[in-house]
Amino acid sequence: MSVSSTDFEELKRMTIKNLFSQDGLMRFNKMDKRPPYQGAKRKTVSNDNGILLAVYFYFLLHVRGLLEDSDRDRFYFAVNNLQIETGLHSPNPKRKNRYMSLDNDLAIMCGSVLFKTTHAVEKVNYGLEHGWIFDNLCPGSANYERSRQPAEIGFYKIAVNFLASFVQLICFLGSILFNAFQGFDKPGGPSNTSEHLTMWLRLITLGIVRDPTPIHGLLKICEMIWVWRLKVKTKGVGIEAVFNRFFLDKDLHPIEVLSTGVVFDRVIRRTD
Repeated sequence: MSVSSTDFEELKRMTIKNLFSQDGLMRFNKMDKRPPYQGAKRKTVSNDNGILLAVYFYFLLHVRGLLEDSDRDRFYFAVNNLQIETGLHSPNPKRKNRYMSLDNDLAIMCGSVLFKTTHAVEKVNYGLEHGWIFDNLCPGSANYERSRQPAEIGFYKIAVNFLASFVQLICFLGSILFNAFQGFDKPGGPSNTSEHLTMWLRLITLGIVRDPTPIHGLLKICEMIWVWRLKVKTKGVGIEAVFNRFFLDKDLHPIEVLSTGVVFDRVIRRTD
């Protein structure tokens, strides 16, 4: 598919108009709508991954050089709307029976790094203060099922230039390699597509971090292996093929279109 920069700009405009809710979250399609909750003034989405979809969209706009100040404002508003307390978020504070997923928290971390907001540091500080337990249904509880694993803690800290422990660093690097050699489909089980997309999100986020700690060289090696394996698994297509697997509708989602032809020979790159 050949798409000009002007076409991408028009695609962005139409996507924001048709697929973003009034509270700044992104829809899977035009039918993915929910009326305002009781006491709420803005319409939202019916899916629980509205912030994750939005951040995928923003990072692809970043790759295309199409980010604007209005995108930062929309992200900032959306995350603040999801906030229960500083560093702790919910898929939607009005939905009291939904846990905040790891992927959505990851999206907030990555989007915060992209737009240089305070949410990422606030989330790390919350983790440090609460034993890395993020329980949005019972804040402050000792629900270890809602705790972050060492690999994710390692990424959180690297993303905000905090010092990660040796175990956390090794676990994070190991998670990159594990995902690199992980197939798209689990035998007799669900797809691993989302795991590949969230790993891409982590890696491209670290490309924005000005100095991703002294382990930059090790990250580069793991990143190169991951990119090589992605090319092998997608027969040279790259991240576009993963997004195509993620969206099951026969009609192309704007995120799929934005990912067309995007090459990630180097995901991690310093900006200085």
